[in-house]
Amino acid sequence: DALLDAHARQDLATIIKTIDALEAGGVNAKVVAGQLITSLTTQLSDKPGNLLLLDQLTSLSLTRYPYLRLLIALAKDIPKPVASLPPRPPQPERSTPTPKFPPIKQKPSFKKPAEAPVVESIPQPAAPAKPTADFSWAAFIAHIKTDSPAAAALLNHSEFVLEDADLMIYTKQAFRAKRLQSAKYTVLLNKALAELGFSAITIDVSPDALPSNNSSVTAVTDIMGGGEEVSVDAN
Repeated sequence: DALLDAHARQDLATIIKTIDALEAGGVNAKVVAGQLITSLTTQLSDKPGNLLLLDQLTSLSLTRYPYLRLLIALAKDIPKPVASLPPRPPQPERSTPTPKFPPIKQKPSFKKPAEAPVVESIPQPAAPAKPTADFSWAAFIAHIKTDSPAAAALLNHSEFVLEDADLMIYTKQAFRAKRLQSAKYTVLLNKALAELGFSAITIDVSPDALPSNNSSVTAVTDIMGGGEEVSVDAN
């Protein structure tokens, strides 16, 4: 990903150029952010320092200027250039007498034992990509429940609409929406999508109820199949 490579190199010029090209091409900023979140999520075990960038990207859907928010998130950690100082003029050399010291007894040298090679962990590859038409809300919740029953409980009390590759989750409560929009649960939801083969899907969370006049919505209550109550403070 050109944006993540430029962020790793702290190349602000390339970041600005790439974002300008995406915006001029009419690419949805939420789609770009969703792809970045998916890539960062799969690399999180090897690059935990990207967690702050993930947190910045998750709040992109709440702003009126998503591309500006995307630029700020990627450029936040890049240090500002410091003006170089002119070279100092050469100083005249001063001759100082060399002090005489008694000879130093050398201590016997010991060879340091060789260290065992470090074996880097290899990240697990994402599941093969599947068409969004195969997405199952019940399977999505069941997959998340293995990692976080609390997150699964929040989703069991929510409804959803999947249009193209945009998954809108209606939580019907501001508290649930706030929990699902946190960095912890955003990483968890995108990780589940990637492991199920739906990494192209981007997630939005709304505190509202499912619009009753949405003709594309089916009976999500039957799909969800209910769920057990779990304290949302756990996991």
